[in-house]
Amino acid sequence: MSLIEGMREGLPLLASFVGGNPEVIREGINGFLVSNSVQAISSALIQLIENPNLRDRMSKASLEIFESNFTANKMLSSINEVYAQILCDLDLSPKRRNWLLENASDGDLDLSPDSE
Repeated sequence: MSLIEGMREGLPLLASFVGGNPEVIREGINGFLVSNSVQAISSALIQLIENPNLRDRMSKASLEIFESNFTANKMLSSINEVYAQILCDLDLSPKRRNWLLENASDGDLDLSPDSE
């Protein structure tokens, strides 16, 4: 199960410091980031098993973080912002830029400067 799927289900998270994990897990808030050792992993699991209040707090935080950052609409909005910024940075005429921004969902656009 991916971390984002776990967040969607309201689960506390446990993962190592690799890839995008530190972007998803807020240490001590919605889960634990641990080194890749048996001792670190077991220590974090024991904390979650023995402390239902911590588990509940992290579960709620995971769901809140998911809903404010990782829903399909939030992700689509973030992607659209990146594309809009890229289009604004291209050397295009204002007319061409506006047309591209309005029609960017077509999927088959020529982004070469001022080709129409």
